[in-house]
Amino acid sequence: MQHQENQTIPTVAREMIDEIETLVESGDYGALRDRLSDLHPADIAGLLEYLQEEERHILLSLIEDNRLGETVLHLPEEQREEYLDELGPSRIAEIVDELDPDDAADVISELSDEIAEQVLGQMQQVDSESTDEIRELLRYDEETAGGRMTTDYVSIQQDETVASAIENIRDAVREYEIDIYVLYVVDAEEKLVAFVRLQDLVLHSPQTLVSSFMVRDVITVTADEDQELVAQLMQRYDLIHVPVVDNDNHLLGIVTFDDIAEIIEEEASEDILYMVGVTDDEESPSTPAFLSLRRRLPWLIMNLGTAFIASMVVSQFEGTIGRVTALAALMPIVAGMGGNAAVQSIVVMVRSIALGDFGSGSKVRALVKEVTVGLMNGLVLGLLAGFVVWGMWGSFRLGILIALAMFVNLIVAGLVGTTIPLLLRKLKFDPALSSGPIATTFTDVCGFLTFLGLATLTLSWLLT
Repeated sequence: MQHQENQTIPTVAREMIDEIETLVESGDYGALRDRLSDLHPADIAGLLEYLQEEERHILLSLIEDNRLGETVLHLPEEQREEYLDELGPSRIAEIVDELDPDDAADVISELSDEIAEQVLGQMQQVDSESTDEIRELLRYDEETAGGRMTTDYVSIQQDETVASAIENIRDAVREYEIDIYVLYVVDAEEKLVAFVRLQDLVLHSPQTLVSSFMVRDVITVTADEDQELVAQLMQRYDLIHVPVVDNDNHLLGIVTFDDIAEIIEEEASEDILYMVGVTDDEESPSTPAFLSLRRRLPWLIMNLGTAFIASMVVSQFEGTIGRVTALAALMPIVAGMGGNAAVQSIVVMVRSIALGDFGSGSKVRALVKEVTVGLMNGLVLGLLAGFVVWGMWGSFRLGILIALAMFVNLIVAGLVGTTIPLLLRKLKFDPALSSGPIATTFTDVCGFLTFLGLATLTLSWLLT
C-alpha cells in the first residue's frame, strides 16, 4: 500500500499513517476501530488525505456515528462531497444528525437540492425541532452572520434568579453538550436586552435576580451582515460570542469564536486568489482541470486584451525603437518594476480594507503615504538603474532617460495601487477582485508611454 510522499509530514503523523496502513493491510479491523477511537476527528480527516480511495472508505466505515459527523466535517470539501455522493439520503441524515445545527446546515448546503430535501425529510422524522432549525439556517447566505450562526445558546428571562439561570445551563449542557460562557437575556417577545457572563453568575447568591447585574450594552450583528465584518467586530472587541438579531432585535443565534479563524482563513485565501484573477472555487490542487480552466480563462482573456493595449502603445514608437535599439531591451524593466511596486501597494491596501483599518481621513493618508513611498523608491531605483545602464551601454544620456522613466512609473504605481482597491470597494466589488492584473496594465502602459515618449522627445539628444 502506498501513501502520498510528503517530507513535510511531522514524524508523529508519518508514524500514524504507517500504523493505520499496516492495520488496514492486515485486515485487523477490530484493532483499527479501537485505534481510530483514540484519535481526534480532525486527525482522522488529516490521515484520510494520504490514503487511497478504498482505504479511506474502510476507515470511514469503522468510525462510530457519533464521531463520523465531525470527521466528515473536517474533510477537504472535494473529499467530503465525493464521500457523501456515494451515500444514500438515510445514511447522510444519520451522519449530519450528529453535528451542531450550523455545521449540519453547512454540509447539507453542499448537496444537490433533491438530495438535501430527502436528507431533511429523513431528519424531520427523527427530530423535527432540530431539522426546523437547520432549515432556518439554510435560508441565509453562507457568507453572512446568519449562515455562520448556531442556534445552540442559552437565553434567560430578566426576572429569573441566579438559581434558575444555572438550572437552564445544566439542562442545555445535558441536552446539547455545548460550551457556555455567556447567557443572553431576552424579554417576553424574545428580544435581546442584555447578557450575563458565566463568572458573574457564579459570584452572586442563588436568589439574586439576573436583572440586578446583567450587562445591557450588547454588541450585536444582523443576520445579513457579511462574515468578514463579523470577524472584524469580534476581533476588535475581543468577543467570545456575538449575538445575531433580526431587524426587530429578536435573538436568532450566535456566532462563536471558533468560526473566526475559519472566516479569516477563507477571506484571506479569497483575497489572495482574487488579486491574481483566480476564484476561490479552485483553492485546491485537486480541483478538476476543466473547472480551473473555466474559472481562469475569462481573466486571462482580459489580460490578453490589456496586453494588446500595451503593445499598441509600444507600436506607436517603432521609429524611435528602430533608431535606438537599446530601448527594446530596457522598456520591460521600467514596466516590470512599476507592476511589482503596484502589487505591493495593492497588498497593503487590500489587507487594510480587510482588517477595517480605514477611518475618517485614512484614505487620503494612505494615498499620500503610498505615493511618497513610490517617489522614494523611484528616486533610489531610478538612480540605480541609470548607473547600471550607463555602465552596460556606455551611454550616460540613456541612463538619465531610464532613471526619469522609472521615477515617474513608480510614483504612478503607488497611486494606482492605492486607488484601484478603493475604487472597487466604492463600486461595491471585492477590493481584491483582479486588482493585480488591472494595476499592472496601468503601470505597463504608463511605463512604456513614459520611457518611449521621453526617448522620442529627446531622440536627437540621445543620438548625439
